[in-house]
Amino acid sequence: MSSESKRKYEFMVGAEEAPDFLAKIAEGMRQGCLSIGDVELVFDGFKSLSLSFKESVGGYKAKVKLKYAQPDHAPDCECPACKAAQEYGIGKEGKPKYGSLKKRMKSDFKAIHQALRNGALPGGDVMARFIEDSRVMCTYPGKGDEYYPQYLEAVDAFAVAVEQGDLQAATARQNDLYQRMQDCHDEYK
Repeated sequence: MSSESKRKYEFMVGAEEAPDFLAKIAEGMRQGCLSIGDVELVFDGFKSLSLSFKESVGGYKAKVKLKYAQPDHAPDCECPACKAAQEYGIGKEGKPKYGSLKKRMKSDFKAIHQALRNGALPGGDVMARFIEDSRVMCTYPGKGDEYYPQYLEAVDAFAVAVEQGDLQAATARQNDLYQRMQDCHDEYK
């Protein structure tokens, strides 16, 4: 029987800070996680999200509740697979769940595209995660195996262009990467 893992967080937010807090939550959802102080909110693989504000002295008490689906183990199972699934949407084989990985990659690719469109190279964290996720994505059998070598070649070329700080080459390599991704998705999506 499947169960859920729940995480609850409370933050004091000044009245003036509330819009910025909401913007951080939205950006965290795009990125897959968000650090607020020493608390890390993991959005990847969440089943439901509740957010509430209650008026308090000097501002609001913000509550964030996240629920995650767990594997079919006992609710309090401490095995590595269950712990990872609770926190990061990791499947039993130790890799991210395909759907969670795909969603995070889509979000990161959008952020990378937007940065390049705005005339800037993408940030290091987003780039590093996208490259790593691309390599992991190409380990899932039956999801486009014959496209993986060309896609990984395009990922490497894109990474080199960004590392070299060449905006024009990075944009061209990102377009090539997008085309390779589309070729695969046209057949497997």
